[in-house]
Amino acid sequence: MDSIIISYKNNLLSSLLQVDRVAVRKLVVEAKEQFSLGTVIEELISPVMTNIGDQWATGTVSLSQLYMSGRLVEDLLVTLFPSTEIQFKKHPPIASAVLLDFHVLGKRIVDNSMRVAGYKVQDFGSGITVDKLVQQTIENDIEVLLLSVLMLPSAFRVGDVKAKLQEAGKDVKICVGGAPFRFDKNLWKEVNADVMGESATDAVAIVQKLLKG
Repeated sequence: MDSIIISYKNNLLSSLLQVDRVAVRKLVVEAKEQFSLGTVIEELISPVMTNIGDQWATGTVSLSQLYMSGRLVEDLLVTLFPSTEIQFKKHPPIASAVLLDFHVLGKRIVDNSMRVAGYKVQDFGSGITVDKLVQQTIENDIEVLLLSVLMLPSAFRVGDVKAKLQEAGKDVKICVGGAPFRFDKNLWKEVNADVMGESATDAVAIVQKLLKG
């Protein structure tokens, strides 16, 4: 199985960077026929998109390639993974958001990974401000908040979110992810998050542990 997944990953990476919509869809459809939904997202799509994001951060992939790869993957996630195939669990309210930034791909992959694993995640959207995020978290009685950021200044605002929730007497567990946290492994502690995930696979496992107390 490992060699097959590696082959799919290499081909998907190449097809995404070439913005070959037909090839990308064909690869993912074929993978979906061979593997579970979770495997396709966690072992194929998520690591490939993380790879592209890292290459963009180091200057080896252009912004247009990053953007178009994201759009192709977003379209596939919507059309190929219907909720009718999912067995949902009973669990406390969970929400996700992109804090201040507008790059939603990472959040979308995490949201779909959570959905495939049987967790319903409320979508608070992208570009959300600290105050609006705190307000929506309180109004919806959220217990686990999944926050994605793209830029370092946004990452530092996670601390404001945590502080305002604590001031309101809310013990909300905050899981963070995104490029700034991958590059600085201790940043999540500095901003007072509860945990940091590097991938969609991490997010599912982290939420499972948080919900178990």
